[in-house]
Amino acid sequence: MTSNRFTLWLTLYFLLVLNLPLQAQLVSIISSTDGELSTGFIISLPFFFGALFYFLFSLGCFPYLTKFISIVLVLTSSLVTYAMYSYGTLFDYSMIQNVFETNYGEVTAYLNLTAAGAFAFLGVVPALVIARTQIVYKPLVRELLHKLGGLVVSLAIIGVIAALYFKDYAAFGRNNSYLNKMIIPVEYIAATVKYVDRNILSEPLTHQQLGLDAKVIPGAKPRLTVLILGETARAANYQLNGYARATNQFTQQLGVVALQKVDSCGTATAISVPCMFSRMSRESFDGRAVRYQDSVIDVLTHAGINALWLDTDGGCKGVCDRVPTWNYTASTDDPLCVTEFCDDIIMLKEFDKAMAAIGEGDAILTLHVNGSHGPTYFERYGPEFQVFMPDCQRSDIQNCTNEEIVNTYDNTILHTDYVIAAVIKALDSRYAEYASRVVYISDHGESLGENGVYLHGMPYAMAPREQIEVPWIFWFSESAKQELQLDEQCLKAKAQSEQFSHDNFFDTMLGLMDVQTSIYRPDLDVLHGCRG
Repeated sequence: MTSNRFTLWLTLYFLLVLNLPLQAQLVSIISSTDGELSTGFIISLPFFFGALFYFLFSLGCFPYLTKFISIVLVLTSSLVTYAMYSYGTLFDYSMIQNVFETNYGEVTAYLNLTAAGAFAFLGVVPALVIARTQIVYKPLVRELLHKLGGLVVSLAIIGVIAALYFKDYAAFGRNNSYLNKMIIPVEYIAATVKYVDRNILSEPLTHQQLGLDAKVIPGAKPRLTVLILGETARAANYQLNGYARATNQFTQQLGVVALQKVDSCGTATAISVPCMFSRMSRESFDGRAVRYQDSVIDVLTHAGINALWLDTDGGCKGVCDRVPTWNYTASTDDPLCVTEFCDDIIMLKEFDKAMAAIGEGDAILTLHVNGSHGPTYFERYGPEFQVFMPDCQRSDIQNCTNEEIVNTYDNTILHTDYVIAAVIKALDSRYAEYASRVVYISDHGESLGENGVYLHGMPYAMAPREQIEVPWIFWFSESAKQELQLDEQCLKAKAQSEQFSHDNFFDTMLGLMDVQTSIYRPDLDVLHGCRG
């Protein structure tokens, strides 16, 4: 077939098949308007998108490039279509960042027969058809004239539609601005180009050190904070935050304090973890600049505090790059590492070894748990934590019932609660020489099928509360309470009445360890006002 005809067929495939999620959303919006949209505007939509796709694909249709570009677009777009349709995922810049910065274990968690079938049917088969198609190109001048003619026709269609329905498109786009993030392949290609330009092609920035004046106020005992960094735990499923189920049965009797209203910095680990450990606020967060700036862990080490990072979640997103780190992966020789991720309990087995490694003096020990990482929630816990049943023993969770998904997720919350409680008990019974604190906080929340949305990573402005609201828990030993002169009733009152976010984390960690530095902001410290 001619190149123009090939471009037309490619346009139709993207319009009618690969943009099925966009079609479904448009139908949903139009159905809910009760006839407020004009019939002409509705009819024009497929012609508008068809002309747009034809124009864009025509620009990339040249000898020796057409098939390669088309095959790459079809294969990648098939994966985007599946994820968007099945989980409600939008591939904006933050999601592309997740794709680039994810690890092998996270990728394999999404592999299942449903995903493989969708990829084969939507991507591989059309790619094979494209590979076997003979595209006939005319002599150069005639080919360029035909291409120009196709471009002019597509622009003319867009122009006519704009002249007739510009106000309708402007109002529709303004009221549903997220729809541009659903256009395949436009949005994910633009986001990919932006990510590569900012993080791969751009010159490295100069590293900025913070808090070089930091020092610890002397105390009667060395201070120890065990920071448990959660993964994908949402506050809505925490018993300590009012959830009806006993998902915190291990910590509930240990005197912990749970903040009731906490918002995350992002809806994905690649954003939230660097953001919460940085001095930047959510509004001022710069994903590139944060790579070249000290985190709160670095500031604590400037104060002479020993630091050690243990990780079962596949990486710290740059936060722990300058401190000793122990990573537990599938290659770890331990029966708790039978899947791509190790069971978080492995860090309990290594706890005494880690305590010995941090040495004497003030210290912070971070346990970055795999927690409730989906979609393979069932791999996060062993049989002894199958409390809420029936659970969902598969990764294509959209094919499980809502009850099974929630049960499986709640089992992961219970499993993490066991880890937190075990750490508290170990400090209370075996490490009395320290004034100990335990902090648990999650990086972001999770959608479990509410309104057809699963997992996380939605653009923050349109993300559901389930992906944003996270748990934040404190525990203090008696010696830590005395040293901090902590008014626990004051803290409990703040926990119930005040709104917090990841923006509070940086300064709270400094205050928690009694660190004095010019960059400390007491108004952002959760404990401020409740200490002597």
